[in-house]
Amino acid sequence: MSTLGETLQESREAKGVTSSEAAAATRIKIQHIHDMEKDDFSHIPAPTYAKGFIKLYAEYLKLDPAPLIQEYMREHHPKKSTSVLAEEKGLDEVKKYSTKDLFKASWPPFNASIKKWGYVGGGVVLFLLFISVTRCGSSKEKETTSSQNNNVPVGGLIQEPPEPYLDLSP
Repeated sequence: MSTLGETLQESREAKGVTSSEAAAATRIKIQHIHDMEKDDFSHIPAPTYAKGFIKLYAEYLKLDPAPLIQEYMREHHPKKSTSVLAEEKGLDEVKKYSTKDLFKASWPPFNASIKKWGYVGGGVVLFLLFISVTRCGSSKEKETTSSQNNNVPVGGLIQEPPEPYLDLSP
């Protein structure tokens, strides 16, 4: 029985494609393609990336990616170990508590203070937003009235150039 890497390499060679052509077509680094074909997944940053690369490369080679990903998980992905808490208390006792329950049990005053300060902070933000909106509206009204009195356009922009800048030459 061939390994995951051998399957990928044999399929690529049967298709008549070089590894650099496969890398260009799949946009996977050529180093990762060589590593996958050698069954060396140590240079791929995370198992999620490895599974994605296997899926992409297998689809490019017209292979079913599901069994290849399962083989990767079985052979190369590290087995999940039980936590220290599960070893001490027994796995069944740990499973009956959720992380939310554990957080509430250990930090009730901390949890309550966060909620209270969240409401206070939200109120302050809304108040400042209200103040800034009302002040901006009143300053625009003042600007409009002052510019109408002085015959200066709103925003101080000159809409027509003054006389010396006009080119009147024939």
